[in-house]
Amino acid sequence: MTDKVRIDTLRADLLDANNETFLARQAEFESNVRSYPRKLPLAITKAEGVWLTDADNKQYLDCLAGAGTLALGHNHPDVLQSIQSVITSGLPLHTLDLTTPLKDRFSEYLLSCLPGEGKEYCLQFTGPSGADAVEAALKLAKKYTGRTAVISFSGGYHGMTHGALSVTGNLSPKAAVNGMMPEVQFMPYPHLYRCPPVSYTHLRAHETRHDLVCRLLLVKKKKKTEKKKKKLREEKTRKNVGVAVCRTRR
Repeated sequence: MTDKVRIDTLRADLLDANNETFLARQAEFESNVRSYPRKLPLAITKAEGVWLTDADNKQYLDCLAGAGTLALGHNHPDVLQSIQSVITSGLPLHTLDLTTPLKDRFSEYLLSCLPGEGKEYCLQFTGPSGADAVEAALKLAKKYTGRTAVISFSGGYHGMTHGALSVTGNLSPKAAVNGMMPEVQFMPYPHLYRCPPVSYTHLRAHETRHDLVCRLLLVKKKKKTEKKKKKLREEKTRKNVGVAVCRTRR
């Protein structure tokens, strides 16, 4: 019988460790797939509200907020109280997609916040991350429309899972990954103010930027179809010429 290992307390030799020590240990423990520590080389030891404190006892104003997940800041009293209440209540902490009284109450409240008190909506619990939600949205869209192609806006970030990375506009995260999801077309955001003049000089009367994008897509599809037909005609012509030459030689 081995002694239980507590990971919620620091070892004595790490109580006074600095950023450099923790970053070196992180590099030893974790793979090279690390993003934020390369740009923010620090180890966070304390967080309260919008403030972070690192292992060198320096304070920072946290503008990242867990990529937007900490709307109330770090360790907000109401959030801590809710977590403590659930932990001590005896409620299950993981049930896959099985329901519980707490989940039932949450679902009812969330739907009530939607238009029409959510009577025309239903929930899908996709997973704990935004990338999971993006993956679910891609599958739902393909299932509902029966189509395979996806339009994504240039410059958008959607996550690091396979489908989410495929529709991400930033090229650097997927440069080393082969076989991204096919049939993804990138388009500029339909925003007149942020588009250079050359991109909206083709707007027709009473036509919005969105209408222009749709029209250009149709034109592109039409040109692609015409190009395919032209190629088929050329192949057919070559075959006919070959037959004519053979008959002439005979």
